[in-house]
Amino acid sequence: NTLYSLVLLVALAATLILGLGGPQSSGAQFVFNYLLQPLESTLFALLAIFLATAVFRAFRVRDLESFFFVLFAIIVLLGQVPIGLYLWPELSVIKDWILEVPTLAGVRGILLGVALGTIAVGLRVLLGADRPYTD
Repeated sequence: NTLYSLVLLVALAATLILGLGGPQSSGAQFVFNYLLQPLESTLFALLAIFLATAVFRAFRVRDLESFFFVLFAIIVLLGQVPIGLYLWPELSVIKDWILEVPTLAGVRGILLGVALGTIAVGLRVLLGADRPYTD
């Protein structure tokens, strides 16, 4: 829409003119304090709401696997924050084990799968089995 383009160009020109004195000028500080900072706060608040709804949907306990997923997620989250030490001092040790042993095993499995897939695709391209679509 041309109206949005015009608003964008006017905002660009106004920001450029206000910021000519450098980042410490009163114009640049005005743009930062009264425009950019509130917009960033609003976007982060919306992000927090969307993340909360996604977590609520993802952490529904339907079977035994999802129960263990939620349990490990809670242990790791509580082990990362200082209040976890007040709840149970050994929580940090359990969190470290979860992050070092099962998580590392999963990461290694994913990396092996990616490596094998890359090798397979590379061989297909080198052998000519995968040809780009041509007319």
